[in-house]
Amino acid sequence: MKIVETTIFTIEPDDNCLNIINADYKYEYGLVLVQKRHNKFELSVNGTTLYPRLKINYPFVRWIDHKHFLIMNPRTKGEKHNLFIMNIEGEVMRSFYCGNAVQDIAVSKEGIWCSYFDEGVFGEGISTEGLVLFDHTGLPTFQYHSYLPDAPSIEDCYAICRGENTTLWLYPYTDFELIQVNPEKNSFIHCISNS
Repeated sequence: MKIVETTIFTIEPDDNCLNIINADYKYEYGLVLVQKRHNKFELSVNGTTLYPRLKINYPFVRWIDHKHFLIMNPRTKGEKHNLFIMNIEGEVMRSFYCGNAVQDIAVSKEGIWCSYFDEGVFGEGISTEGLVLFDHTGLPTFQYHSYLPDAPSIEDCYAICRGENTTLWLYPYTDFELIQVNPEKNSFIHCISNS
């Protein structure tokens, strides 16, 4: 295996007003990122700057396919929707509420995975599930605590990563066990640490 190093984005040295908030890069799609310049949020899609007409506050951004990406506010303050699916021209195609206190997000062909930190898990609504898979219309198709009552509890989901096929790996607090969930079978396996 050959490792190739490539620069995909640079900030000009004299541009001290630009901060990168979140980004996603896929070889086949390119780079999409949320940046803040002069206290205003911007989107950059493969070098084209877009100015969304959304109320966003330190959002996540993830590719869905080569023509669509999502932008999601992890904290909600009474908003009805906090996840927005957009086309590469910056138009909102659809939106939905994915819960409060989102820790991480991953996109797969099955939908959009959201994990939550403690304020969501111990809050109210969909966030109390700890981990949810939404289809691309916003319908929850898998809810961790409801569908896997015998699985280790999630009080804070530190990291998630797509696995093979429809599976997802997660690393939740408090036991810090590496867990793989399979939403098709409503099943899980976990790797127990020997430390």
